[in-house]
Amino acid sequence: MSDHVTRFTFERHLTGELSASEAEFMRAHVGGCEACARALRALEADAEAFGREMPFVRFRARHDARRQVPSRLRLLLPVLASATAMAAAMAVLVVTHPGAVDERAGIKGDGVALSFAVLEGGALRPGVSGEALPAGAQLQLGYDAGPYGFMAVVGVDGRGQVATHYPDSGDTLAPVPDGPAGRLPFSLSLDGPERFFAVFGRTAASLAEVRRAAASLAGMELGRANRLALPTEPELAQSSVWVH
Repeated sequence: MSDHVTRFTFERHLTGELSASEAEFMRAHVGGCEACARALRALEADAEAFGREMPFVRFRARHDARRQVPSRLRLLLPVLASATAMAAAMAVLVVTHPGAVDERAGIKGDGVALSFAVLEGGALRPGVSGEALPAGAQLQLGYDAGPYGFMAVVGVDGRGQVATHYPDSGDTLAPVPDGPAGRLPFSLSLDGPERFFAVFGRTAASLAEVRRAAASLAGMELGRANRLALPTEPELAQSSVWVH
C-alpha cells in the first residue's frame, strides 16, 4: 500500500483472508485516512446489503467482478456463503447417482476428481455428470487434486469451442485455489451443453497441450468425450464432468 488501501485488500479483509500483520497495517492506515475509511464503510454496506438479498453467496476477494471470462459465460460473484456447505455438497457427489454412469471408472488410478453443484431455489445441490440443465443454470465446480498441487480447468461446448475457466490468465497450470480439495472461487452461468475437464500436475506444466487436446474433441459427442489425450510427460492426471 502506498497512498491508499486497495479495494482488493478491503475485499480480502471482508472475507477474512488478510494475515494478522496485513490486517493490523490496514487498520492503522484506515484509522488515519478518511478516504480509505469511507471506502471501507461503503464496501461493508454493499456486502451487508448483498448478503440480505442473496444469503447463499459471499464476497470472494481474490476474484472480483472485473475478472474476464469467455463471452458465453457470465461470472457470478460473490460465490458460496460457506466453504463448509460446499464441502458437504461435494462430498455427496462421491456417491454414484442411481442410473448415472460413473465416469470416474474410466480414469481409475488418477486419484483426482472434478464435480459440480447447481444453484436452485437459493440453495446448492450436488450435480450429476450428464444431467440436463436449463440455459442460465448456475454452477460451481469442485475438485479433489489428490497429491497434485497445480491444476487447470477447460471446457468444451457443443460447438467444439474451448474455454479456459481456470486459471483466468497465463499459459500454465496454476496452484490449486483452495487446498488439496475444494472449489473454484467463481460460479458459471450455463449457456448450453458443456464438458468440463480438470487437469492436475505436480508442476506448473504448459496449458498448450491441454487446450490442444480439448480442441481435438470438436465434433465428438460430449457424453462420450470423457478423456483428453494428454502427453505422458510431464505427469498429468485428469477428471471430467458434463452437462447438457
